Amino acid sequence: MIWELAVIATALLIIGLTGQGFEMRKMRQAEPTTQNVFFSKRSIKWYVIIGVAIILWTISERFS
Repeated sequence: MIWELAVIATALLIIGLTGQGFEMRKMRQAEPTTQNVFFSKRSIKWYVIIGVAIILWTISERFS
C-alpha cells in the first residue's frame, strides 16, 4: 500500500463525511420539510471529496 495516498484518502474521507454531516444539519434547520436533502446542490462538493477519497484509497491498495 502506498501509505501517503492512504493517509490522504483517510483525511479526505473524514473531512468529506464531517462536512456533509454539518451541511445536512444546516439544511434541515433552514428547511425542515425538504425531502431531497441528498440531492441538493450544496451537497455535491462533499460527494466529490468523498468520491476522490475512495478513488485514492483504491489506487493505494492496488499499487501496493
